[in-house]
Amino acid sequence: MGSSMEESINKSLAEFEERRAQIMELQREFQSAAVTSTSKDRTVEVTVDAQGGITGLRFLNTKYRTMPSAELAAVLMQTIGDARAQVAQQVLEAFQPLSGKQLGGGGAGGGGLDWEQLFAPLRAEGMTTPPVRPPSGSGPARTALSDEITEDDEPAAPAAPFPTDRKDER
Repeated sequence: MGSSMEESINKSLAEFEERRAQIMELQREFQSAAVTSTSKDRTVEVTVDAQGGITGLRFLNTKYRTMPSAELAAVLMQTIGDARAQVAQQVLEAFQPLSGKQLGGGGAGGGGLDWEQLFAPLRAEGMTTPPVRPPSGSGPARTALSDEITEDDEPAAPAAPFPTDRKDER
């Protein structure tokens, strides 16, 4: 009986180490991952990293110079949101084989995957990981990763106008 218990422990430890190595490799890949999205009117191009941070912003023509500020802000916000949704989808798809569950569109907020638990070993080693929000309110748990995903057939919510009355916070 002791031998089978030891074999079981060794097997579980080997599976754990294999899963950990897969996660570490994904983390290394995401350190350099980026997505670029172009606005529907082809005015703006935005690049974001795996955490959704803006790493590039380009105006593709001079149309932005004549756009009202609220319209330009809405185009920027929509394009940034599109890029973040694309990178979030890539993250979910990359981690799907590790979870053994359907992620993204098919299930409740991330397919029941506990992102905090999944990323805890990486954070313990000081690595950056995608942001994870705690579940809010009632209903299925949602994460920052699954919240960023929007379906193509869903109408996009209009972006709020850029606030002009904010005080400079330092």
